[in-house]
Amino acid sequence: LVWHRRRVAALVGGGSVATLYVAWATYRDDQARSETLRLSEIADQLASELGKQWNAEATARRLNDPYPLPVHWVAADAALADDWSKLRNLASSGAGWPPPASRASWAHSPAGLAGSGNELLDVLVKVPTGRLVVLGGPGAGKTVLMIRLVLDLLARRRPGGPVPVLVNLASWNPAEQDLNAWLAAQMSAERPALAFAVPSGMGGRTVIEALLADRLIL
Repeated sequence: LVWHRRRVAALVGGGSVATLYVAWATYRDDQARSETLRLSEIADQLASELGKQWNAEATARRLNDPYPLPVHWVAADAALADDWSKLRNLASSGAGWPPPASRASWAHSPAGLAGSGNELLDVLVKVPTGRLVVLGGPGAGKTVLMIRLVLDLLARRRPGGPVPVLVNLASWNPAEQDLNAWLAAQMSAERPALAFAVPSGMGGRTVIEALLADRLIL
């Protein structure tokens, strides 16, 4: 998982586009009568679709049957991460970074990031930069952890807030394509309604570009 509170959280989307298409088509048709289209409403619809998708995936994987699959994690070797004081400094004074929500919630060291079950969402709050990489061998539970994280993020999401998206980074070549451009292409392929054009002044040429520009994709 690559996490950044100001840009994107990564690992795949699929599923039905029908509901989102109908919602957007309705907005598009109403455009002739009104310019009150709100990206937050589109984000809410997308969040609803993703919730159905990942709840179905959790059911198929029997994540909660007969009880939640146990997943535990500990801090990685210190050599794999930046110095903790540097991360605190970046989160506190990095150029262009928003003021930290609460420094009191930050862990004192990577050791404070160990956890299990559905604690990952709370652990993320403890990371000063909001960035986290989860490592593990095949079958260690990384995918299970990511699905649980997305479902927990969706459960805590407030109307109009950023939508957590799980995408597979394997096809992204950072030397050739900007992450947002790649993500827009991936999400549009899975949900064609996101590739529709939006009215001028909404921060992008397509729905997904506008959502990304307004930081409504997590």
